[in-house]
This record gives sequence, structure tokens and C-alpha cells, in this order.
Amino acid sequence: MLGWILKRVDGVRRRARIRRGLAKDAVGAAGEDLAHRYLEDKGYRVILRNFRTATGSAEADLIAEEGGEVVIVEVKTREKEEFSPPERAISEMKRYAMARAGLEYARAANVDPERLRFEVVAVVLSDPVEIRHYADLFRVVVD
Repeated sequence: MLGWILKRVDGVRRRARIRRGLAKDAVGAAGEDLAHRYLEDKGYRVILRNFRTATGSAEADLIAEEGGEVVIVEVKTREKEEFSPPERAISEMKRYAMARAGLEYARAANVDPERLRFEVVAVVLSDPVEIRHYADLFRVVVD
């Protein structure tokens, strides 16, 4: 019952963003909403959304806890997959930005960087919605 309500709320939020002229933001936010629900269904506990570094140069879409580790999640969303899958947008530069965001979060939250892991959730807003989860994609090595 709660899942149905949450999906309805997500749909209302998406339509409101589109009405305000934020269609691109609505697609990204819809993907984040779906990824959030997907990860919670898999046993993750999402603790923060849209964490930005102090300089604004990097962002973590979702930060979650799972299995005693802190998971930094990048969500890539596309309305269609006709040009390329969303996960192809994860370049080396994007991984570097994810690592910066994760390390800054770890410092701010007093988390041991050894407990960080980085993952990607790719969402295609087709009918039915496709969600691909790339767990434990990489980790940072701290000297």
C-alpha cells in the first residue's frame, strides 16, 4: 500500500516540475525517485539526496548505507535508450567527481573513507521502466 502511495507522489512531483518548465530536471528527478525506491527495496537505507561539495564542483545523487558501508550513488536517467544507454555517460571525469563528493561527505560525516563504495543506477523511463544497478563499481584508495 505504501509503495503505491509513494509512486503516486513521485508522479505528482514530476508533473509539477514539467508544468514549471523544468522538463529536463523532471526526468532526472524521476530517475532519482525510482532509484531511491529501488535501492530501498534492495535493503539500502538512503540517508541523503543531492549532496553537493562546498565548492559545488561535484555532487552525489544519493548517499545510502548498506552492509555497514556508505554507498555513493550516481543516477543516470534517459527517457529513451535509442542513442545510448544512460550508464555510458559515466566517464573517468564523472568517476573523479563522484570520488570527490564521496570523500567530502566522508569528512563532513566523520566516516572512514575505507567504508565508501561507489555505484551507478541507470534508469530508462520506458514502459515498463528499466532499472540497471551497477553495484560496487569502484572504491577510492586512501593513503
